[in-house]
Amino acid sequence: MEGCNNDYITEELNLSQTINSNDQLQVHQCTGGNTDAPTSTVLVVSTVSSSVSEPVTSTTSGNPKDILRTHASKIVDSISIDIPRTAYALYSKELIPQQTKQEMLVPAVDNYTKAANLMNVIEKQLESSFNPEHYLTEMCRVLMNQQHRTLTDITTSILHQLGQAIPDVTSISSIPDDVQGYADNMRQHYKHQPIVAMDWPPRIGKNFFGRLALVEKQDSSTQAESAWHLLRGEVDETVKLTGNKEISVEDVFQPTDSSLSLRVVIDGPPGIGKTTLCRKLLNMWSNGPPLHQQYDLVLYCPLRNSKIATATTLADLFVCQRYEVPMVAEWFEKRNGEGLLIIFDGWDELSEQLRQSSLAASIICKEKLDQCSVIVTSRSYASSSLLKMDTLSRHVQVIGFSKEEISTVIIQTLQKNTKLAQELIDEKAEQEKLPLLGNANYKSHFTTTQSSKDSQLAAKLINDLKVRNDVQSLCYIPLVCSMVILVYCKEGGHLPATLTQLYENFILQTIRRHVKRHDINPHTLGSLSSLPSQLAKPLQEMCQLAYTNLANTTMTFSSHQLQSLSEAVKEDYLGLMTTFTEYDDEKYQFLHLSIQEFLAAWWIAKHEKKTEEVFKDHFDDDHFRMCMINPLMM
Repeated sequence: MEGCNNDYITEELNLSQTINSNDQLQVHQCTGGNTDAPTSTVLVVSTVSSSVSEPVTSTTSGNPKDILRTHASKIVDSISIDIPRTAYALYSKELIPQQTKQEMLVPAVDNYTKAANLMNVIEKQLESSFNPEHYLTEMCRVLMNQQHRTLTDITTSILHQLGQAIPDVTSISSIPDDVQGYADNMRQHYKHQPIVAMDWPPRIGKNFFGRLALVEKQDSSTQAESAWHLLRGEVDETVKLTGNKEISVEDVFQPTDSSLSLRVVIDGPPGIGKTTLCRKLLNMWSNGPPLHQQYDLVLYCPLRNSKIATATTLADLFVCQRYEVPMVAEWFEKRNGEGLLIIFDGWDELSEQLRQSSLAASIICKEKLDQCSVIVTSRSYASSSLLKMDTLSRHVQVIGFSKEEISTVIIQTLQKNTKLAQELIDEKAEQEKLPLLGNANYKSHFTTTQSSKDSQLAAKLINDLKVRNDVQSLCYIPLVCSMVILVYCKEGGHLPATLTQLYENFILQTIRRHVKRHDINPHTLGSLSSLPSQLAKPLQEMCQLAYTNLANTTMTFSSHQLQSLSEAVKEDYLGLMTTFTEYDDEKYQFLHLSIQEFLAAWWIAKHEKKTEEVFKDHFDDDHFRMCMINPLMM
């Protein structure tokens, strides 16, 4: 029979044939039946203790069949509380047939009848087993893992009668099998996904999300000072502010003195690496201690995902949908979220209405699931409401690269030879020491003795950035730093004059990269404004899509939503979009939200007749903040 070992082969019991014969079992249970009566569930962590009142004892002989019959009634009472979870756990160990597992999900039958029928199947499986004692022992271990005090007492008694060793409390799984199974599946998923989601723009440096600074008790003046330093790219000054200190990624999870249930806000400018940091945290949990011990499950919930943003139940937040989800969600709900960590990524991508009223907002504010821990990321301009929460445990800023780190990243990115790169880094460090030593031969620009073209180019870019402090002040942001290095190399060692020109050139390089695969000479593409019609029309469609959906706070798209982009579809969206899977559906999004914002700005500047009116209409819209910079600069 499918789903069972040969030891346990027996005829299946058809539920429909047993319902009528079990009429005497139709009694009202506290877990079902009368929907008008309130129900309650008390979750008790499984323990094996000599202090349990009225321990289950029996003088029954060591015959497994007789032992099970003696305890059957109490087992039925106990497993009826959560029959689906018990059935799935037994099936996962091949102790019952698949059909029986399915029958336990029939909504028309009350839980007590299902439990009685399940016991009938177990008795038949035991009777037909080649090794009844082994079967009964395995069944006891499964029921013991259901974390139910009475079941633990019963199964302890049965194992004692069988002469089997009683599992130590520490060896009993702290969570049910279905919860453990889902957590294991997510752990494997997080472990194998790349920490940096995309390879374009090219990856740079080792810590793609930059550095972290713990911010404690900032008043408005300190916040303004911090914002001023970040605007000028002086990230080291941010760390030096009163109440701030640099921390490691592991410090994000440190419990506070007041509560193990954390509410952590992580903010920073666009492209600083907030999402990448989230993926790093997921990877850390998947690889074991210390996060493995602290949280039974970690859920990653991108708020740009419309289903996450509008979720009404905890189960809706499970992006990876599996059959265990309803039971896993219910288990955490009964514990008020204890042992659960939820990472809400992109608070700024929610509409103002959803920031005020949504499941995510309720959980963050501890109105729901107050025992779970929450990390929420946001662009700095949208995090003010989060920082005012009474429940806030920790405020962390992603502050990016220092000037020294920018130079190191440039060298490591351009000089692929690891040995030469390290020698160049050391050479620069030695030159930086000269003014401190009062050396008259010190030169402000960096020179290298290496003849390698890549090393020479790296040194030239470092020197050019010293002259162009306006561009260097943006390079503390990993995304911008990557784009600057890319554009600098592609443009023969020239820096863009403005942030708008940087984005425009990056879009152009992306399109060049795309057409190269289609036997079009990329060097014939001089600028976005002079693209051939074959590419100009798709770009126009992409810009309009970016603008109209930014206004609707839509950042992800289905293939159906993109069908109207006839020309862009033909050109594979010019390489400006990436695909991902959401609830088993293929979805699309721009390479980065800032790319969508730039294209929206391009549409406003190039195609809207009343640009000034559009500007005024969206002046107070958070989602158009970055967008507004570009039309002004254009």
